Amino acid sequence: MAAVLGCGPAAVLSGRAAAFMLGLLRGRPPAPEVTTTADRRVPRVLTHRARRLDALFTGEARVTLSELEREFLALVDSIERPRPRTNRSVGGRYVDCHWPEHRLVVELDSYRYHHTRHAWEQDRRREREARARGDEFRRYTYGDVTEDRALVEAELCDLLPQANVAPE
Repeated sequence: MAAVLGCGPAAVLSGRAAAFMLGLLRGRPPAPEVTTTADRRVPRVLTHRARRLDALFTGEARVTLSELEREFLALVDSIERPRPRTNRSVGGRYVDCHWPEHRLVVELDSYRYHHTRHAWEQDRRREREARARGDEFRRYTYGDVTEDRALVEAELCDLLPQANVAPE
């Protein structure tokens, strides 16, 4: 952890050192290996600079965790609406899609990840908290996004302005 802290706030343990910490490698601990967005050199620490990490740490990168989320973003693009921030903490809870400037939260629910009682309870809590913040809240299923797209498209067109599209 000293190696990571020495490389700055956007640093992460990586490579063989990370594998060792996760229990994926056995034996003697490897030398510390850190990936960071900063151009830092720390003695006896192998450092890698990754410019892609900047977007992840600032929230600019669109992180998708499922095929449903990728399908939804493609739908948003197809109707020329602004892309949301994805899988970010809002009010202390992670939400699938958030447009802070439009006060809109969208949760994407597939049966695969939302079929347990715990998931169901968390989903309802997330919805109540969004509404308490004054956000519009929509919940779409896999079928909504892939089979009944017209409903989703119409709602998003009403809730979001058209994105700035560069002329061709």
